[in-house]
Amino acid sequence: MRQNPFSELPTEELVKKEKGMKIAIIVLGVCVGLMLISGGYLYSQKGFTFSTLMPILFLPLWYLNYYNWKKLKEELAKRG
Repeated sequence: MRQNPFSELPTEELVKKEKGMKIAIIVLGVCVGLMLISGGYLYSQKGFTFSTLMPILFLPLWYLNYYNWKKLKEELAKRG
């Protein structure tokens, strides 16, 4: 089993990372949402293009950031 990489960091740095990751998740989520909307519109106008795949390609990136943010929040909750 892999050790949590956040367990070695000081609490102050974890709080700073948590704020930054939260902002990144929100911004990336908004971008993926906009890509979904624009991809749907372009699909209805021009058919299947690369723009249709863009949100699907960015979803794993968003999910990894979200997963790491959850792990970081768990570590902060453990520390109190």
